[in-house]
Amino acid sequence: MPATSESLNRTYILYATKWLHFCLNDDIRTNGALDDGPLGNRTVDKASKVQTNGMAVSVREVSQDSVMDLRVEMLDQTQCQFIKFSALGRGFVRVFEFGDPNPFGYGILQTKYDPDAIVEFYCRPSCSGLAQEAFAAFVIASGAKEVLAQSNMPELFGLMQENAAKLETRSILFCDARESALECSATIRPVKKGEAIFEHFGEPVGSWCAEVEGKIVATAGYLTHYNPPYADVFMEVEASWRNMGIGSCLVPEVMKVIRQEGLVPAARCNPDNEASRRTLEKAGFEVCGEYVSGLL
Repeated sequence: MPATSESLNRTYILYATKWLHFCLNDDIRTNGALDDGPLGNRTVDKASKVQTNGMAVSVREVSQDSVMDLRVEMLDQTQCQFIKFSALGRGFVRVFEFGDPNPFGYGILQTKYDPDAIVEFYCRPSCSGLAQEAFAAFVIASGAKEVLAQSNMPELFGLMQENAAKLETRSILFCDARESALECSATIRPVKKGEAIFEHFGEPVGSWCAEVEGKIVATAGYLTHYNPPYADVFMEVEASWRNMGIGSCLVPEVMKVIRQEGLVPAARCNPDNEASRRTLEKAGFEVCGEYVSGLL
């Protein structure tokens, strides 16, 4: 599997985190209690301290800049593609900090597309014993109703398993496992400007294509708005050319380009899309996790 040096990875993380420009400065406006349930019956007072099992955990809504260092720590420990990485930079989130006067963690609640969903959670390893209490306090202070977590990011995923209900797998996650070079009757090449391309229904038109008898029958490309150095591969094959191995020949070429640019290929597919899963595995990917939702 292609390797990326630790120093290069951290440089990417620092660069990517510093360009995020979301900023919120309002105080927490939540006062109330959770009904009896997975998180129990816990209350939040006006000082934004949540009483959980006899322990008061401070939670406050802050600007993105306030959790910059903590987020860099989290990303530095994340050795996989983070699906919800760009939500913070796009601005449709609320940011919360745990601990006062010495913050030990943070959480992020998404406000658009998946409203009221917890998409990020981190406690410093030295304070991991407070994770459950901080999570409970975060849920109350933010009014969260859902959790979105990856099984290959164990902190939030473990808390979701303990506290959420009706868990549902949304995507299968793939990581780069090997180089692949399959024989193929199609010509794999870059897409030329102005070329006629079949109508796409599930994915954008990619910058690489598979051509058969002068006709483009598949396109593929990659997106880089996830946590560096990961690049997310996408592909679509024209309906009449599916199940012929075209995608399994096209995707490895895109993966090769990604590696040449110093990035790491990643991918995902719907859990019920067996054809896409087989294509990705033949191309050199392997399953490395699941993207799961759960109700609070």
